[in-house]
Amino acid sequence: MAKSKATTVPRTSIFGRLFGAVIAVVLLSIYEFSMTILVSAVLICGTDTSCRPPIQPTSGLVFVLTTVGGLVSALVVAELAVMTPGANPLGQFSSPNTPRWARRWIYAIVILYLGAWLLTGLTALIVGVVLYPSVNSTLSDAGTTWLGLAVAAGYAYFGIRPRQSGE
Repeated sequence: MAKSKATTVPRTSIFGRLFGAVIAVVLLSIYEFSMTILVSAVLICGTDTSCRPPIQPTSGLVFVLTTVGGLVSALVVAELAVMTPGANPLGQFSSPNTPRWARRWIYAIVILYLGAWLLTGLTALIVGVVLYPSVNSTLSDAGTTWLGLAVAAGYAYFGIRPRQSGE
C-alpha cells in the first residue's frame, strides 16, 4: 500500500517565515526606538538652541533611523504591492491550513506592525514637518519621505494605477 503524503508546509518554510517575521519586528523596534529619541529631543527643546534633551541624538542614531526606516517602509510597500488590492493583509501571511490560534497571532502582528509604521511616520510628519520644520532636518526628511512612501503604499494596496494618455 502506498502512503499518502499530507499537504504540510516544509519545516524550512515555517522556519524561514518565522525568522523573517522576527527580523521584521526587530527592525521595526529599532526604527521606533530611534524615532522616539529624535522626536522627544525636538518636542522637549523645540526651537531653543541652548536646550539639551536628556538623550542627545547622535550621528549613529541618525544613520540607524534613516537606514532602518527605509527597510521598514520598503517592507510595508512591497508586501502591500503583491497583495490583491483591498484584501485583508492576513491572507498574505497564512494559509487555510494555518491553525486558528496562529492566524490570530499573525493577524495581531500584521495589524500592530502596520499601525506602528503608520503612527511613527505620521508623528515624524507632524512634529518634523508641520510643527518644527526647521529644528531637525533628519526628522523633517523622515516625515516627508514617510508621506511619499505612505502614498505609494496606498496606491499599491488599493491597486490604483496612473492613467495612460488617451484613456
